[in-house]
Amino acid sequence: MKKRAVSLLLAVLMLSSAFMFAACSGDSGNTDIPAATTDGSTPAQTTVPAETTAPFHIEDEDMDGYEFLQYEVSFSAGTNTLDFLYETEGGSVLDEAKYKRNSLVEEKFNIVLTTESAKASSTTGSNEGYGKFLQAKNAGDAGYDICVLPAYDQTKLAQNGALFDILAVPHLDTTAEYWDQTAVKELTIKDTLFFLTGDFSINAHSATICIAFNKEIAKERSINDLYTLVENGSWTFDKFAEYTRMVSEDLNGDDKFTNMDLYGALCWDDAIYAVVHNANQRCAYVDDNGDLVLGLGTEGVYTSFNSFVSLFNEDCALRYQVKFNENGTYTNSSGSTYGLEMFANNQGLFFISSLGSISNNFRDMDVDYGILPMFKAHSGIDEYYTTVAPYSARFLAMPLFQNDEEIAGKVIETIGYYSASTIVPAYYDKTLNGTVVRDEESSPMLDIVFAHRVFDLGYFYQPGNINKELIYQFRAENADWMSTYAKKEKTATVYLKSINTALSTQAEYWANEK
Repeated sequence: MKKRAVSLLLAVLMLSSAFMFAACSGDSGNTDIPAATTDGSTPAQTTVPAETTAPFHIEDEDMDGYEFLQYEVSFSAGTNTLDFLYETEGGSVLDEAKYKRNSLVEEKFNIVLTTESAKASSTTGSNEGYGKFLQAKNAGDAGYDICVLPAYDQTKLAQNGALFDILAVPHLDTTAEYWDQTAVKELTIKDTLFFLTGDFSINAHSATICIAFNKEIAKERSINDLYTLVENGSWTFDKFAEYTRMVSEDLNGDDKFTNMDLYGALCWDDAIYAVVHNANQRCAYVDDNGDLVLGLGTEGVYTSFNSFVSLFNEDCALRYQVKFNENGTYTNSSGSTYGLEMFANNQGLFFISSLGSISNNFRDMDVDYGILPMFKAHSGIDEYYTTVAPYSARFLAMPLFQNDEEIAGKVIETIGYYSASTIVPAYYDKTLNGTVVRDEESSPMLDIVFAHRVFDLGYFYQPGNINKELIYQFRAENADWMSTYAKKEKTATVYLKSINTALSTQAEYWANEK
């Protein structure tokens, strides 16, 4: 079987079917893992995507024990953020689902799925991800069949021609519902797709930015219409600001607002990225010519950013990634746990972060909370657009050099297919309903959160690091975005031009290969 150079991109989707977690044997050498325990409660019924009825187009085949090598990189340690590795003892229901899915794929083809993983060390292209596969490309090494890496790694690999065009992979049907069709659309440039996501991964869901609200505080302040506002399309920044300003108190009476006090809103630094999408704008978008174009210089971005940052300059709102000094001043601290501790201690009405952070940190705590989508910038916005946080986003790709692209295509497609009946039900029925959602009314909120996710290539490619200026200004309490944009626009535009040139060259190559 021939070796050929290629680039791959991940497509995201949401699908599902009912799934009974039963122990099964496989030829991977892993032992059966015990079922995850539950608390005996009856979870709310978040809508699980409808089961596909289309027949699967990949036939069973004996691949004679082929070792299918997978490599994963994440910014977090442990298996909870990984898509193929799982705990073999005392695992969660998602570990069970990954085990079941992997076993089904192995049995279908008589192969062995072998996964290696590493922790990323950089948000500008890590040695563990970008460095490893750029070196493989330069050496013509076909060591791994697929790689699941942070978005920051995948974009740099795509730009440097180190990935296989997913649209050129034999047997891989990116129109299938187990590949996320929004991601396929938004990540395709000049008819090439180098990374994607889908039902195989919980990441596209967990990485979405949303809002948890404290039900006890809301009740005390007679804020009883949050779910209704969302359902009526009236959950806007003005409403968010109104309710945030209703909750502000110097609890310890020291005339300083620190982590010891009560706030209307607690916010993760990276949530500032969502204010661009709240206004239905983009950091960068693909124009009619298929080129990436900078999109941060609009009036919509300026107004949304100015309003949000100005609110967080008031005593009612706290950007919580800080460390307070004894005199009440603070220094920035990305590792601060203030927000988590304060929300759990009923010191915040709203908590803005990723869904994964909310689930992982609050599911075992006593705080009673509900889930809301990020608000609209104003009433003229048609939908609740949900940011897929760039720091948390990971995508699947295929390294440029392949031992056997036919096998790779069949296995990847089968991973996607079986994930619809394993990973998705586990995530919806157990993870979301059992831990994130604590009431019937929050369940449809998650459907709204997932309905209009935004995969913003500008945040992933980071042209001239202009995206990070949003965070820097948020930290500096500087609401004047347009002044900074004017200074950084030229550098970002030049960077985008280099990206477009590189991707155009690859598009021409892949057009001849397809």
